[in-house]
Amino acid sequence: MHTLNVGQEVLRQEAPALWQVLDTLADQLRMPRLERVVLIAEPGAAAIEHQHPARPWRRHRTLALGLPLLAGLSAAQMQAVVAHEMVHFSRHFGWFGYWLCWLQQAWRRLWRRPELDAGGWRANPGGARWFGPLLDRPVASAAARAEYEADAWAAQVTSAQALGEALLRLAVASSKPSPVFGDGPLPEAPWRRAAPGLGAAIEATELTQALQADAERHAARHTDASRSHPSAAARLQALGWRAPATLPAVPGHAAAGPHWWSAKAWSRRLRSEQQRWQAANARAWRAEACWREACHAEWQHPSTAGTAHQLECAHALGHPLPPPADDGSTPDAVPPLQAYWRGVAWQGHDAAEATLWLQASARHCAGLEAPACLRLLEPMPGRAPLSTQVRQSLADARQRRNEARQQADTHGWTAAAPVEAEPWREQALRRALADDPAVSQALWLQQEVDAPGRRRYRVVTLLLQIDPACGLDEAEWAQAYSPLLARVITPAGVGQLYCQSAEAPWPEALQRLVGEQAALRLKTAAASG
Repeated sequence: MHTLNVGQEVLRQEAPALWQVLDTLADQLRMPRLERVVLIAEPGAAAIEHQHPARPWRRHRTLALGLPLLAGLSAAQMQAVVAHEMVHFSRHFGWFGYWLCWLQQAWRRLWRRPELDAGGWRANPGGARWFGPLLDRPVASAAARAEYEADAWAAQVTSAQALGEALLRLAVASSKPSPVFGDGPLPEAPWRRAAPGLGAAIEATELTQALQADAERHAARHTDASRSHPSAAARLQALGWRAPATLPAVPGHAAAGPHWWSAKAWSRRLRSEQQRWQAANARAWRAEACWREACHAEWQHPSTAGTAHQLECAHALGHPLPPPADDGSTPDAVPPLQAYWRGVAWQGHDAAEATLWLQASARHCAGLEAPACLRLLEPMPGRAPLSTQVRQSLADARQRRNEARQQADTHGWTAAAPVEAEPWREQALRRALADDPAVSQALWLQQEVDAPGRRRYRVVTLLLQIDPACGLDEAEWAQAYSPLLARVITPAGVGQLYCQSAEAPWPEALQRLVGEQAALRLKTAAASG
């Protein structure tokens, strides 16, 4: 069960055939009819419940449908997928699991509340620290049972064959490499590449390989309590439906989207979603492309051969990392950032070595505690993920990073200094900002923040002056530039981003820092023209 509220709404008058299918399924499942349907760009579907902001005791149901599924699956296959998601709304089963999931989410929301720090409750929680992670496995087990139950109900109101074919097509699609965000020119829309693959003919060899790859992925993640969906093969076996040797192609006109919308309405909806996707992702795509180009140049440079620097660039480009050469150095004897990237390189080869190097990097650099924990949560050869202990360490490290940001804000810019960044990293950020006509000016500066436990953080602040016609929603700008800033300042740094209107001058304190060269200009108004 998901708790996100995303996507573009589909009204009844736009797709009456879709709503007729939904109403019929709701009646068959003996549940209230749906209130809202939204479209998403991802190749999936989700049952979303969210609270009413003014009436928290009321919960609203939203069904999210992926455009790739609507454009690639047949109407019968998509109807089976929709039925599966609607069963999650019906509450015909899994009350205890739902209650456990709600309890876990409520606990996590409570744990993140900042007022808990005021009385030191989070610092001395007693048994509270392990209570949230203690629910991970029961919640995951209950969620897996819910998937099997939803499959069984969906097969009853549609057909096991339609649901099984949909599961097979999704397994094959997930086995194919996904387009890399920021690689090459901005595409029209991601679903235009995903949809043909979902509806293509599938041969016996491809089907067998996809089911095997899907089972291996789930087996590798089996010990991670956050994984709740069983493998496609296990779900097909539970359905009692035997997969055919091949699957024929789904003709474009027979896909669920054109079937449930009129041809004209479907075409109009795809154009609208394409424009929305490009508007929402163009800036972030350009920023990621600038970083990938910079990494590619550095990765090919002879001077970086065999260094942690090259490992970082290879990782950013998606290249497989070889095990680091044995030069006799120990994890505690090298710089923390070098130890971190060596640990990342070891992850695909030796879990023990990866753990040693990642833990050493976190011991010697507070900024690397959270990134190292994230890496340790990933499955490694011969070792189950260190879920419970590392998850709590990750939550604590993230909390300390946020406290470092707050402390930097509290100090203002009195102790600011020029940002220390390698030229190629800085140029990647400069290029992304220069290519963005909405950014009038940009500054960045850094502060050294001392935190409890003899921890020291390097906080880098990026400040942007934005054309007000382009909107000043910091969440949207953070989506585009915060990932790039995090890479530029390395995982050891803590980044934050602020925006203001280009119609207002920089605050006097910032102007003084610019004059003192403590704040560096990344882009000027003259350059933006």
